[in-house]
Amino acid sequence: MKVTVILDPAYGLSNDEIPTPAYWIVDSSVNRALAGRMHRRSAANPNSAVFDGSLFMSLTDAALGIFPSVAEHHGCWTEMEFIGVGLNDQITASLAGEGVRLAPTQAGFIATSEPGCQTPPWRCA
Repeated sequence: MKVTVILDPAYGLSNDEIPTPAYWIVDSSVNRALAGRMHRRSAANPNSAVFDGSLFMSLTDAALGIFPSVAEHHGCWTEMEFIGVGLNDQITASLAGEGVRLAPTQAGFIATSEPGCQTPPWRCA
C-alpha cells in the first residue's frame, strides 16, 4: 500500500485530490477542506489523518516525527511518499535503521519498505 504524507500547508490550494487513498496531511484550512472532500467521496482510507504540523520545529522534524505513526497506522505500507520536504542528510541518517530505501522526487522523497508487512500479518488484511 502506498501512503502519501503531505507537509505543505498550501497543498489544497493547487490540488483537487490526494494521490492515494491512504494519506496524512498537515492541517491548514485548505488541506482540511481537501481531506473532507476525499472523505465525502469515500476516497480516503479510514486510517488517513489530518495532523497538527505546529508540533514540529521544521519540515525535517515533521517528516521524522510523523513517520512512526504513519507506519503504525498503515502496517502494510510499501511506499511512503513525502510531499513538501526534500530528502536530506538528517532524514537519510535517521531512517537508515528503519529498513527503507529512500529516493528523492520532484516534490519531496519516497521511502520504500522492504518486502513484507511492517506489523503482524493480521493487520495486513
